[in-house]
Amino acid sequence: MVDGVEAGFVGGEMPTQAADLEENDIQEVSVLQGEKAKTLNRGNAANGVVLITTKK
Repeated sequence: MVDGVEAGFVGGEMPTQAADLEENDIQEVSVLQGEKAKTLNRGNAANGVVLITTKK
Protein backbone atom coordinates (compact mmCIF):
# COMPACT_ATOMS: atom_id res chain seq x y z
CA MET A 1 0.00 0.00 0.00
CA VAL A 2 1.22 3.45 -0.89
CA ASP A 3 -0.30 6.26 1.18
CA GLY A 4 -3.24 4.03 2.06
CA VAL A 5 -4.00 2.99 -1.53
CA GLU A 6 -3.75 -0.70 -2.37
CA ALA A 7 -1.13 -1.61 -4.96
CA GLY A 8 -1.07 -5.25 -6.04
CA PHE A 9 1.68 -7.14 -7.82
CA VAL A 10 0.77 -8.29 -11.31
CA GLY A 11 2.71 -11.13 -12.88
CA GLY A 12 5.44 -10.82 -10.27
CA GLU A 13 6.21 -7.22 -11.27
CA MET A 14 6.05 -4.21 -8.99
CA PRO A 15 3.00 -2.05 -9.65
CA THR A 16 3.55 1.27 -11.40
CA GLN A 17 2.41 3.21 -8.33
CA ALA A 18 5.23 1.81 -6.17
CA ALA A 19 7.79 1.55 -8.97
CA ASP A 20 7.43 5.26 -9.78
CA LEU A 21 8.44 6.39 -6.29
CA GLU A 22 11.72 8.20 -5.88
CA GLU A 23 13.80 7.16 -2.88
CA ASN A 24 13.82 10.74 -1.56
CA ASP A 25 9.99 10.86 -1.64
CA ILE A 26 9.60 8.01 0.86
CA GLN A 27 9.05 9.02 4.48
CA GLU A 28 8.47 5.58 6.03
CA VAL A 29 8.26 1.90 5.12
CA SER A 30 6.70 -0.61 7.50
CA VAL A 31 5.48 -4.19 7.38
CA LEU A 32 2.28 -5.53 8.93
CA GLN A 33 1.84 -9.25 9.48
CA GLY A 34 -0.82 -11.50 10.90
CA GLU A 35 -4.40 -10.47 11.58
CA LYS A 36 -3.75 -6.75 11.15
CA ALA A 37 -2.45 -7.34 7.62
CA LYS A 38 -5.38 -9.60 6.75
CA THR A 39 -7.87 -7.04 8.06
CA LEU A 40 -6.22 -4.18 6.18
CA ASN A 41 -6.03 -6.10 2.91
CA ARG A 42 -9.39 -7.94 3.11
CA GLY A 43 -7.82 -11.32 3.84
CA ASN A 44 -5.37 -11.23 0.90
CA ALA A 45 -2.23 -10.79 2.96
CA ALA A 46 -1.02 -14.23 3.98
CA ASN A 47 2.61 -13.03 3.85
CA GLY A 48 1.98 -9.54 5.20
CA VAL A 49 1.50 -6.03 3.83
CA VAL A 50 4.17 -3.44 3.04
CA LEU A 51 3.04 0.09 3.91
CA ILE A 52 4.82 2.96 2.19
CA THR A 53 4.20 6.52 3.39
CA THR A 54 5.45 9.32 1.17
CA LYS A 55 6.48 12.81 2.17
CA LYS A 56 3.65 15.20 1.53
